[in-house]
Amino acid sequence: MSHRGSPLTFPEHSFAGYDDAIVKGTYFIEQDLILSKDNKLVVSHDDNLMRILGVNRNISDSNYLQLSNYRFTNGEQLHLLNDVFERYSNAINYVIETKFNQTNSFHTMERELIALIEKHRLEKNVILQSYSIDSLNFMYEKSKKIPQMLILDEAKSNKLQEALVNVPEHIQIITISSNYLTPTAVKLIHDTGRLAMTYNLDSYDQLNYGTQVKIDGFFTNDTKKAYDKKN
Repeated sequence: MSHRGSPLTFPEHSFAGYDDAIVKGTYFIEQDLILSKDNKLVVSHDDNLMRILGVNRNISDSNYLQLSNYRFTNGEQLHLLNDVFERYSNAINYVIETKFNQTNSFHTMERELIALIEKHRLEKNVILQSYSIDSLNFMYEKSKKIPQMLILDEAKSNKLQEALVNVPEHIQIITISSNYLTPTAVKLIHDTGRLAMTYNLDSYDQLNYGTQVKIDGFFTNDTKKAYDKKN
């Protein structure tokens, strides 16, 4: 799964980065979602634009028309998820993360996301991911067809056995930090009948280790290296 596209070479979540990852053999391109003030699904890891665009503005406090004025170094603007779907359709697969902000306090993001996936008929091309079980539960009630992935942060990855106790059965994939990726961790996840994934494997040493511990999948910032290793 190509983490935010190809962030080592292109702006993260840019079409250029997605195109590059697809050419290099990715199975999934990743989208992080932030809900704008006017309830648009904006593809961005950060709510605040300072790190990625050098602008001290929050997506959640802005209408998309305001946000569309800013440009990445390659000239692209922040993209809406609808634009990503229209560009790639079912020619690629997506792993889409819901992120919490105050704008999304009533699951507006999740409602809009499920509706958009259904509009584009991409249920078979999407994995829904979140750190929030509440977000995943809500989306499961809206659509039981779309696979779901729970991401565990560093603290929960470190206490995996405890974290797995409260995971609902409908969540089919568990993703842990690579800092806590061990054969024992993978076995704990597999013993629950779920797939085990990790974030992020980038170096050849990391990729080799992932193969050794029998990980089912992983996020990477270097799609070419991961594809070359697989083949």
